Amino acid sequence: MTKYDNIVPTIENEEIERVDSYKYLGKTVNMEDNTKEEILLRIKAGWSCFGRYKYILCDKTIPIALRSRMFQSVCAAHYHL
Repeated sequence: MTKYDNIVPTIENEEIERVDSYKYLGKTVNMEDNTKEEILLRIKAGWSCFGRYKYILCDKTIPIALRSRMFQSVCAAHYHL
């Protein structure tokens, strides 16, 4: 319990809903500064992206340098949201 738990935030006399976490600029923000949820979302996004491009990334007929660049440009970007 913090000293701010009893304060009700308002704007122009309208109460603002109090939430445990929210999305801001694509990142999950929470009051406990717990990054576990954000890390799990990034991992999930990375695997989802890999799944979409798996047929290219695992194709041994495509040079490894090209597959590596493809991974860095489309999949690794999801880990650094």
